[in-house]
Amino acid sequence: MFYDDPASGNATINPALTSRRARNFTGVTVETRTVGGAVEPYRITMHGKTYTVTKYLGCRYDPNLCATEHGIFIGKHRTLIWHADGRWFVQPR
Repeated sequence: MFYDDPASGNATINPALTSRRARNFTGVTVETRTVGGAVEPYRITMHGKTYTVTKYLGCRYDPNLCATEHGIFIGKHRTLIWHADGRWFVQPR
């Protein structure tokens, strides 16, 4: 189950699939850009810091990663970002 973070800009956090620590994420915003006619996440802001989003291709990092999902590293931790139902979803790991 997803919930909306009232302090966020345009992103939703998915704590049901993550650890207790991940639920402390607040104020998450996903900036997008258009690449070849497709809207992709470009930067994500959380915990007052901005990170560049890197798209993972294939199953190199995660066999469950679909082509429509994107990921970033925050420290040594992967974070998934995907778009569905008009919202960006963020799943810290």
